[in-house]
Amino acid sequence: DMSGTSSDNACNSINQLLNNIKERYGKYSDWKNIQIEVASGTYYENIDIMGWIGCGQIIIKLNPNAKIYGRWRIYDNTMMTIIKGGRDSIDTNVGAELILNNEHLGCLFYIRNCHCSIEGVRAINKCKPSSDGSKYGGSFVQGECANIHITTCDISRFYYGLRADKTCLGNLINTRGYTRYRAISRYGSIVSMAGVPEEIESSWQDWGGQIYKANNNKYPSLYDPNYESTDSGGTTPPTTPPTTVFASPDLLPE
Repeated sequence: DMSGTSSDNACNSINQLLNNIKERYGKYSDWKNIQIEVASGTYYENIDIMGWIGCGQIIIKLNPNAKIYGRWRIYDNTMMTIIKGGRDSIDTNVGAELILNNEHLGCLFYIRNCHCSIEGVRAINKCKPSSDGSKYGGSFVQGECANIHITTCDISRFYYGLRADKTCLGNLINTRGYTRYRAISRYGSIVSMAGVPEEIESSWQDWGGQIYKANNNKYPSLYDPNYESTDSGGTTPPTTPPTTVFASPDLLPE
């Protein structure tokens, strides 16, 4: 029935599966996790994770060979969200690919009023050069009033690696890449960094924001596949999208 409640009943989108779980089990899960598994393949989807209540976790486990074009919005949850891309070491060029299409001002992840961990993904902004010739644009993560942890990722061609606003707590740890600024911390936010991407200009803080560095280790990208600047990517789903998104039955709410 494509409900996504098992590998035999996989559905074709993360949003669809989350909506199915809410309809069948509700949006409250106390002390029990929900794990969503995404198999290899190419997906075109803007993903929304919002309104989940409880002390459990929403774990989205991406196959290292999965490729997802689209933005992620994670907000207004008391359940923690964990994105796992299948990359366990910063010294290997593996992990799910998350691609932002041609965004100079947008962000790949918008995270607000929740707790989120992004682990082991490879991400790139396929933006065309701006008027000044820069190929950097948007943010990998933009957070507001959130607790954000980024680790073991490889992020490229983002203007900001982490943009922390409005009393965010952010960690950027053991992550490779190329950014214009690794981080910006504003309006009472606190960002800590250790083992970070290369940057063109120094990360900065204002309006009461703070940035703390545990070390100055810098790791260039192993992933950046040198997309042509004229390649605008795609946002239209394929004719037959993969039907390989499902939740682990033993991790569904009762």
